[in-house]
Amino acid sequence: MKINNLIFILLLFALVTAGCSDDRDFNGGDNYITSFRLEKDGISFNGSISTINNEIVVTVPENILLNNATVNITISENATISPDPSSIKDWTAEQTFVVKGYNGTERSYKYKLERGVVSRNGDIKLLTQEDVNAFADMGLTEINGNITIGAASGSDSIHTLAPFSKLTSIKFGLTINPTYAGKNLDDLKNLKKLGSLKVVELNNTLEEINLPQLEYIVTGINIDLPKRLQKILLPELKHVDRGIYISKAEVLKMLDLGKLETVIEDFTLDGGWGTNVLDEFKIGSLKSVGGSFKVSNWQELKSLSMPNLENIYKLELSSLKKVEKIDLSYLKTIKSDFQISNNDLLTNLNVSSLATIGGDFNLNYLPSIPSFDGFKSLSSVDGKFTLSNLDKLK
Repeated sequence: MKINNLIFILLLFALVTAGCSDDRDFNGGDNYITSFRLEKDGISFNGSISTINNEIVVTVPENILLNNATVNITISENATISPDPSSIKDWTAEQTFVVKGYNGTERSYKYKLERGVVSRNGDIKLLTQEDVNAFADMGLTEINGNITIGAASGSDSIHTLAPFSKLTSIKFGLTINPTYAGKNLDDLKNLKKLGSLKVVELNNTLEEINLPQLEYIVTGINIDLPKRLQKILLPELKHVDRGIYISKAEVLKMLDLGKLETVIEDFTLDGGWGTNVLDEFKIGSLKSVGGSFKVSNWQELKSLSMPNLENIYKLELSSLKKVEKIDLSYLKTIKSDFQISNNDLLTNLNVSSLATIGGDFNLNYLPSIPSFDGFKSLSSVDGKFTLSNLDKLK
């Protein structure tokens, strides 16, 4: 009996000693968020928790709205968190959570939302407004293919492109066919990268192309005989990997390519043979044109200034009836032909840095130009050297 009592006392002592040891080990300093998850309509989005900078990042596709989303969060035992995550209504905004350990020490976590890409592979052809509306719930941000808007012929059918308002990238071509009935492309205002842009001739409704965030076009721009197009505004466009072709734009009033630096192939701006109204180009940042640079048939254009243009393959500036000044002061080399012709009022031609021309040199019908002072650095012309109809040349 005494032995049993002794064993009982020893066991009790061991338990008490163990409990005291646990109390000494627990300092109440744990203040961590160990898991974070948002749930919406049965779909879960797990947060990535960084223990280095105490940041929680949740990635959710663009087309998922987070109103009425619920949160599931786990923190250290005996810790508290503020504000109460269940009280947060707007999970699109950044939040700061403070986790307080049992002993009062605090740790702050920054929460932020990142939007993931919602893409669709393959070409898209939209012949009717119903075709466009079918994409309304997808919230696409990327199209890995071509997109064609409108039919090649027939009655006007598409009036809005609102279901594509979140698009930031079209990998290949964007084609605007004649039956597109919208006056602008404002619903595509978030585009940053585009394979190519083509406006098929005889479109009767498009009045404005304004893509304020577009920075890069892989293939090129082709706009031919737009009936009502008055504005082409691509103010952030910097690079075109192929060419630019804008032709017979007789009602065009504004052309903004203010940050354009390089065009790998040809760059053609042709006003057509009818009456046109454009009096200013904004292309002052242009540095290089790998092919021909042709500006022709603009009756109201007052000046042509590209002071940053360094090199081009071939130059043709013709039938600019009211241009008095052409500034190409930084242009150093032309690998092929140099031609300026049929510019009635041109008096100031500045190509003061141009040293070599790899092809023909041709100045024809410049009745107002008084001197060759603008060619002070020219040292060699590899082709024919032709001067004609320079009535005031001294």
